Amino acid sequence: MKRKIAAMMTALFTMISVLPMSAMAAERETVPGQDGQGFTVTATATVTDDDWEELGLNVVVSYPVTVGLSLDGNGKYVGSGAVYAYGMLGAGNKLTVAVDTADTSRYGVVRFCRNDGGNKTYVPVDAKYYTSAGAEIGPKTSFTHTETLDNLVAKRKAQAFPYSLTLQGSIDGLIPIQGNGEYVMDIPLKISISPAD
Repeated sequence: MKRKIAAMMTALFTMISVLPMSAMAAERETVPGQDGQGFTVTATATVTDDDWEELGLNVVVSYPVTVGLSLDGNGKYVGSGAVYAYGMLGAGNKLTVAVDTADTSRYGVVRFCRNDGGNKTYVPVDAKYYTSAGAEIGPKTSFTHTETLDNLVAKRKAQAFPYSLTLQGSIDGLIPIQGNGEYVMDIPLKISISPAD
């Protein structure tokens, strides 16, 4: 008899466990009165790693495609451009922009741009025809979490970026043996995120 009762109880509990039940912890019911009744509903948004790109919050670095160099009073061609970074950077990190001086195939190499009927070709200029060529970022070389965030807010408001880095380029002592035209040099950059100091 005890075995029959135990079997019946087990069957009853099994049936009850498969019946639909309301989740009282996630829902609340109320009966409205004539005077109205106030209540609060909480809305929550869970941000995931996949949301960053869709929200446009990834850190973006904006740098000039070209830096125009003009002759100064000392026989040197100099010029500069601005580098910006905006987005959500980790609070304990910094974003650093540096000139890649180790890339000797591009850094400090001057070339002459020939334009033959719209077809551009680049001819290397022998290093003996200029004293030096190079570039640097400075005096500031990195962005903080707060600076990239402030730049993001400015971008969304269509305002000028409050924080930037200066990219400076120069060709010194150039003898333009190819004649008139464009003398160019590439400025290879390295961009990295690392723990803040």
